[in-house]
Amino acid sequence: MAAVVSVPLVVWAVGWIAQGWLPQGDEAIIALKARDVFSAHPPLLGMRSTSGLSVPGASAHHPGPLEFYLLAIPYLVSGWRSAGLVVGCLVLAIGFVTVALWHGWVAGRERGLGVVLASILGAELIIGPSLVLPWNPWPPVLGLLAVMVLAWRLFLGHVRVLPWFTAITSFVVQANLTFVALLLPLLGVLAGVGIVRWHRRHGAWWPLSREIGAGDTPVWRRTGVLASALLILCWLPSLVELWLIHPNNASQIWALGMGTHGPAAVVGALIVLLIAVWVGRSVLRRRRVPVRWAIRRTAGLMALGALLAIAAGGSGRLLYLIMAITVPFFVMGAIGYRRLRFRVPRRGNLAAIGAALAVAGAVVAPGAPGSMFITPRESSDVDRARAVVGSATAALRADGLRGGPVIVDADGGRSYSSYQTAIVIALRNDGYTPYYDSPWPHPEDDAFRRTVHAPRTAPILRLHDGRAPWVVRR
Repeated sequence: MAAVVSVPLVVWAVGWIAQGWLPQGDEAIIALKARDVFSAHPPLLGMRSTSGLSVPGASAHHPGPLEFYLLAIPYLVSGWRSAGLVVGCLVLAIGFVTVALWHGWVAGRERGLGVVLASILGAELIIGPSLVLPWNPWPPVLGLLAVMVLAWRLFLGHVRVLPWFTAITSFVVQANLTFVALLLPLLGVLAGVGIVRWHRRHGAWWPLSREIGAGDTPVWRRTGVLASALLILCWLPSLVELWLIHPNNASQIWALGMGTHGPAAVVGALIVLLIAVWVGRSVLRRRRVPVRWAIRRTAGLMALGALLAIAAGGSGRLLYLIMAITVPFFVMGAIGYRRLRFRVPRRGNLAAIGAALAVAGAVVAPGAPGSMFITPRESSDVDRARAVVGSATAALRADGLRGGPVIVDADGGRSYSSYQTAIVIALRNDGYTPYYDSPWPHPEDDAFRRTVHAPRTAPILRLHDGRAPWVVRR
């Protein structure tokens, strides 16, 4: 089943690669950070956020850099080719789909599988080919579905999934600040329920236990130990950043939270807290949690988180909630769970469904006449950036520069937002040492690329909207 619903993802990945996709704008920054994983300057911060638009003076990054570390391996294996990033995103997407489908089946059998399938197909239908691109809102879309399904199993008392839940939730939360508010009610209730259940079972508060003996599972195989180790591993770069960069990102996220909300937000947060406490108590009152009841509690907490995310971001950031497109499908599946009728198709029917999805994927693939509404803009930006990158490389070689330090200076909206970083990663992969400036007001983990660190004799590659790049010697 996972192979069948992944067919469109594969078609889209092949389409982007065949079209000659390359990273530009934010995606080029992601490519740079992924390459930095194997350098003396591994990434410690997530992508920059637009926090300064909401709260002047708050310059918060998204919570963590886990995406860069996961994409670094396929990027390296590909020889630093752009296709490696697309393949990495494809592998992540298929992995999330597989986890969601398997655990949906374990939790609810045919009905659980039906809910997960509807959510996957809904995301593919609405977002389309962008699901296999590295821009930080896209990789966690299907990851969020896996988080919801794993949370469903945790409410059922299936604690063995905790390591999976910890790792995937860390990835999702680190990708974008929106997920912090979105998942806050769910994570809060799960933490409270887990602690109380531990106390009831072990007679002590976590991580202590009164039942430790010779017959216990080895420490390194215990679910809680594995989950804790994964949690530390996933968040280690962000923890290191707390001491190495000043002001650190945690202080900026705090400033964003405090500066965005007034007394009304405090009242709203208290209401959310009371509802979450009520849900947690209702879970703990039951010795055995019914499947339908557990999925509805999970969906309810996600709906509550969606309201919290809307309140936190304001109407101006509603578009960002497209990252949570699997939530409404999951919620609708939970509401209609009792009446849901779904049967796993036979192999022959699965093949037919896969073929139909392949055709549908090809119709809306990059460059196809029916491409999704998000796709044409990405394609046009990539086409423009590819032409400028080619011109920039040609200008450097025409000036006799085939390596070494180069300052990339951008003047103009598109040159700064798209072309500059596209050229920087292209030059980095071609053996140059590029430097460029950023208006970000605070120190970052890639400060070594700022022009203040460039050699005084480094040539300058100038970019200007509507004009071919040219080289200036100093």
